[in-house]
Order: sequence, then structure tokens, then C-alpha cells
Amino acid sequence: MPINQLYHTWNQQIRELRPDQRITQVRNFVWLIVGIHQSRSVTLSRVAGKIPGSAKLLSFTRRLNRLLNNSAISVREWYEPIARQLLGPQFRHLGKIRLIVDGTKIGFGHLLLIVCLAYRKRVIPIAWTSI
Repeated sequence: MPINQLYHTWNQQIRELRPDQRITQVRNFVWLIVGIHQSRSVTLSRVAGKIPGSAKLLSFTRRLNRLLNNSAISVREWYEPIARQLLGPQFRHLGKIRLIVDGTKIGFGHLLLIVCLAYRKRVIPIAWTSI
């Protein structure tokens, strides 16, 4: 699926789930999801590298970083309905869910623990924490 079509599909779904949210926050969150999907990575610079536009990579990276650090936005609260939408049909279709748990060192003294849904030879992040 082309990236713009993927963006519009997710944008519609997120706007239905969060109708009162500011449109700029929704757009940035949707680009975060699409970037994770397209880059197959959770590294912000790689995610930002998949966002089309004339802005520089650093600009997109900072935009995503501001979104994730915004105290008014709970990423887990935004992402939970999406995770539920992904897990429900997967279980009903296959009768089982394959989860992948990974711990990755992301910096000095920091570890990212992530749980992902295995889906069509890709993984979709479901939950994560930094320890």
C-alpha cells in the first residue's frame, strides 16, 4: 500500500477514535505509526526518514520527539485502542496470537522492552517501556 494511502487510512481511524483531539497532534501521531510501519524500526530518525515532505530529517525527528514528550498526550492511551483493533481480528482469524518480546539497549544505562504482534512477516508494536 502506498504511504499516502496508508496515512489517510490511519488518519481516518485515529480521528474516529479521538474526535476532540487537535488535528496537528493526530497528524503527527499518524505519521509516527506509518513511519514505524514503513521503516520497520522504532528509532525516531529512521521513522522520520519515511515521512514524505520537503522538511529536513532533523525537523521531522524533532516533531516526533515533541509529540512523544508532550505531557498532555498519553501515547499509551492513544495507542491502546489501535492495539486492541489489531489483536482482536488476529485472534478471531487464526485462533492464536504470536507475540514477540524484545529487550534492546538504546543508550547508556537504558533498555527498551517491547512487545510486538507478529503479523505477515513483520512486527507491530503493542506495548513498550524504557527501563
